[in-house]
Formats: sequence, C-alpha cells, structure tokens
Amino acid sequence: MLLSLQGNIAEWCLSDRPYGLTHSEADRYNDRYPKSVLTMNVILAIPEELQIYIDAQIQTGAYASAVEYFLDLVQQDRQRKQAQAKLEGLLQEGLDSDGEPVTAAYWQNLRASVFDGNS
Repeated sequence: MLLSLQGNIAEWCLSDRPYGLTHSEADRYNDRYPKSVLTMNVILAIPEELQIYIDAQIQTGAYASAVEYFLDLVQQDRQRKQAQAKLEGLLQEGLDSDGEPVTAAYWQNLRASVFDGNS
C-alpha cells in the first residue's frame, strides 16, 4: 500500500483504490489538518488480518478512510509520548523535591482533608 500525503490533501493510492478520498473527505482532512505542507510517500505491507481490521474501522464510520485512520494513530502516538514525557518530568520533580515523612499521622491528616473537603 502506498500512502501519499501531498500538500494539505491526503490521498490513499492503491491499484484498486478502495481507500481513495472523495472531495468532501479531502476537504474534511484539510479542515482537520490545515497546517500539513509536507509530501510523504510511505509503502506499508499490511497483513490481510490488519487490513480487515482497518476496513472494519472505516465501515463503522469511525474513520472516513485509511489515511484518516493512520493519521489518527500517529497523532495518538505523539500525544501518548508527550503525556509520558510530562509524567516522567513530574515524577522526577517529586523525587527531587524535599519529602515529607509518611507516618500514620500523615495518612490521618490526608484522610481528614479529603473527607472534610467533600462535606
């Protein structure tokens, strides 16, 4: 399969073109990804099992085309990695901070503040 992102219009190029974008789908893509200006050609060898899964995602209406599906996967991956980096930063910040001993009194005060805050 050949994925071709040209300018700000995405087009799925296959010999039988089952994933080709209509004009309205291309317009929707342009509205969703207005800043895409790069041209990218990627050849993907997708096992039949995964192609069936992708087809099912498109048929359910979750995605208009395979291009939209793959772009969503890339966007989700980027967001996941950004969230992971943020979490790691916060964890490191916590490890580097001056700690407070966790004692029975600490837990009692924490519970009291949580339950008092809900009343």
